[in-house]
Amino acid sequence: MTLPTVPPPPPSSTAEPPVVRHVEIAISYILRVGVILSLSLIILGIAITHVRHPEFRTETMPLEAASKVAPIFPYTTADTLNYMEHFRGRGFVVAGILVLIFIPVASTIASIFAYARLKDRAFVLISVGILLVLLVGFVIGHLQTPTHRGPPPPPTTEP
Repeated sequence: MTLPTVPPPPPSSTAEPPVVRHVEIAISYILRVGVILSLSLIILGIAITHVRHPEFRTETMPLEAASKVAPIFPYTTADTLNYMEHFRGRGFVVAGILVLIFIPVASTIASIFAYARLKDRAFVLISVGILLVLLVGFVIGHLQTPTHRGPPPPPTTEP
């Protein structure tokens, strides 16, 4: 007694061309690397903060004291790089968050180039629209950034 064999399915007419597959892989690579880099920076920043300030593991900070931290928070890219240069945890955490924020921008830009290469005008326009929405959001966020930015603290006082 032999088992009946099932014929293979007919080739699909909707099979993706290899270029589309390469585009999908490239965009997924950007997303994956960006998230791993972001997570690594955030974890490193938290670790640095806890090594430099072991009391953070056992003490609780009242809400009033936590809200006074804002003036010494790195609001600009220059401040963030300065914090990282002085090996302060906050700088690494903020850098990780910035990387996480810019991942959609990078993948959208990659999509624009990929769809342009494929000569798909509709998706190029959609991707450009998405990029414009992201950029408008950044501008609005920048306009709402506090105007009072204190100087970064000395290297020995802040994580």
